[in-house]
Amino acid sequence: LHDPIVRETKANGIFDPGTGDGAQLNRVLRLRPDLRVFAGDLEPEPLEITRANVNGVTTLTGDVSQPLASRVTLSEYVDPSELLVLINFILHEVTGWRNQVDPTELMGRYFAAFGDSHGVSFAEVNRIPWNIAAQHGQKSTNIAYLVVHNWLSGQGMLTEAEWIAAARASGFSDVNVHGIRPMGPDGHHAHTRIYMSNR
Repeated sequence: LHDPIVRETKANGIFDPGTGDGAQLNRVLRLRPDLRVFAGDLEPEPLEITRANVNGVTTLTGDVSQPLASRVTLSEYVDPSELLVLINFILHEVTGWRNQVDPTELMGRYFAAFGDSHGVSFAEVNRIPWNIAAQHGQKSTNIAYLVVHNWLSGQGMLTEAEWIAAARASGFSDVNVHGIRPMGPDGHHAHTRIYMSNR
C-alpha cells in the first residue's frame, strides 16, 4: 500500500512502529535496498521474528500509541527527522473502547513525534456503513471481521471520513488520501492510505 511513497521518499530510513513479523520492512528493502530499517513492537516475540526475517533491521520495544517515546529510543540509532514512518493496519487496535485513545489525539502525537520527519503514512481498514456493505457483499470489509475487530475485541475501526478528519486535525500541513478498493460512486473505500507530511 505504501509502495509509491517508499519509491519516491528522500528519507534515509523507514520506521515501522507496529512491525508484527517484519513483512512490510522486507517489502521496503525489495523496493529500496538503500534504506535503513527500524522496527518497533510492544511485545518481544514479534521483534524476535522480525530480526530473523529482516536483514539489517534495528528493533526497539515501543507502543504504537506512544510515538514520542519511540522517537527518543530511535534517536540512539538515527536522526528521527531523516525517517519515513509507515504504519499498516494497527492504529484501529488502540482507538477503540479497550484502549480509549482518541484518533485525533493519536494523530497529534505522531505530529509531535515526527512532524519534522519525511512524513507518516498509515493504512487502515475502514468501517463501511451497513447499507453500503450490504450492497457490495464480499467486495466490502467482511462483516464478521468488523464484529470481531470493532466490537468484541474493543478495537476502533473508523469510517474513511473519520480517519481523514483525524489526520487533517493532526497538525501536518499536507494530508494526502488514497482510497483502496473503491465501493462504487458513493465514495466509500474498504481501505485507506493516508500520507501526512510537512515537506
